[in-house]
Amino acid sequence: MTLASVAFTGTWLYALRAGLVDQTLDRRTTSYLTTRAMLTFALVLASVGAAFFGLRVAILFWLLLLPAARVLLARRQRRLAAEQAG
Repeated sequence: MTLASVAFTGTWLYALRAGLVDQTLDRRTTSYLTTRAMLTFALVLASVGAAFFGLRVAILFWLLLLPAARVLLARRQRRLAAEQAG
């Protein structure tokens, strides 16, 4: 999972910097997707370290922390969008 996360994040960042991303995407969306990719990578990498404390701890990272972090990030994104709109 760590290698897949690195590959996805690297591909996304390359595509973003090389101008390969659809130009109709606004900066807020690309920023959200970049943050989400980096957050996922960080949590997957942290789960590798957590695995030294046991497999169950690593699985908790995948099943609890990763979804929770994504929900919090999505809420933050919606709040920022609402503040900019109103």
